[in-house]
Amino acid sequence: MEVLGLKPYGFKLTAFVVAGALAALGGIVHLLLTGGSTPQTTTSDFTLSLLVMVVLGGSGTRWGPMIGGILYTWADHRLGDLAGSGAVAGLPAVLRVPLSQPLFLLGVLFVAVVHLLPGGLARLPSRPAAWRRRRTGQVPPRKENGNP
Repeated sequence: MEVLGLKPYGFKLTAFVVAGALAALGGIVHLLLTGGSTPQTTTSDFTLSLLVMVVLGGSGTRWGPMIGGILYTWADHRLGDLAGSGAVAGLPAVLRVPLSQPLFLLGVLFVAVVHLLPGGLARLPSRPAAWRRRRTGQVPPRKENGNP
């Protein structure tokens, strides 16, 4: 910023104030929707749920966390139904025990998205174009995690 002739302090302060105001607004909305503040709000389950939502949708994107929140909420409800279904109850014990745990299924979904879709679901539309450029040789393959 200083190279451009701008004072970074003002931009940092503005970013800090805007982030604090948005966090306060989010807290107010949460308080109004839940009808109060409870100790369950500060549990690790709640914090990890928010983290999973952001990672599934795609951090660093505008709509990614919202997409991740919708997917997480939908999957949480549907996987609970699947875990208690008769189809899972009829499986052998080796498969029935892990599949009867909705959090196990949600964890598998999370690991699959992180491994197969780095950047989350929000970056999925840009993937085919990148694959085409890489296949035609226009762009060299990107190094991920230090591996060529």
